[in-house]
Amino acid sequence: LISTIVEMLVTWGLGLWIASRRLPGHRIIGPVRGAVAENPGFWKFLVGAKADVTLTEAPVSLIPLLIGWVLGPAATGLYTIALRSTAVLAQPAMLLGQAAYSELARMAAAGDSGTALRKALVHCVAVAAMIACPVTLLIMVLAPHIAVWMAGPKFAAAAPIMMWLATARTVAM
Repeated sequence: LISTIVEMLVTWGLGLWIASRRLPGHRIIGPVRGAVAENPGFWKFLVGAKADVTLTEAPVSLIPLLIGWVLGPAATGLYTIALRSTAVLAQPAMLLGQAAYSELARMAAAGDSGTALRKALVHCVAVAAMIACPVTLLIMVLAPHIAVWMAGPKFAAAAPIMMWLATARTVAM
């Protein structure tokens, strides 16, 4: 929680500093009168963006807290080791999603909701699966060793959790 608050303060501080340097003569801090009138759909966008961030970020913080509350700190440690070791599966999907998003959005905006869009989407899913499946199998085989390499012999019990998380991340991808 503290690191999230510090990150937010640093982000806002750097944003204000850069804005003041790049927008000389403009008021950076102050009332925002007229912003809603000048930007139709502002509140809808703001609520949607905030809901997206909240729903995306909340599980990252809440799941370890819930595990610690119900099962104790040792279980939280095992979960954290397993989660970090399977993070490698999320990276290709994230990169592919970012790369494909603009093309898929362009196709959808052009009114192409038929075969070409479906073909592009299937192609993206196939590429993600071709990346994720071998990595998942590798994690399954090496899970006990990965846990020990990452955190030491006391964390070897993270291997089964790692296998479940790898499978879940692959399915989610």
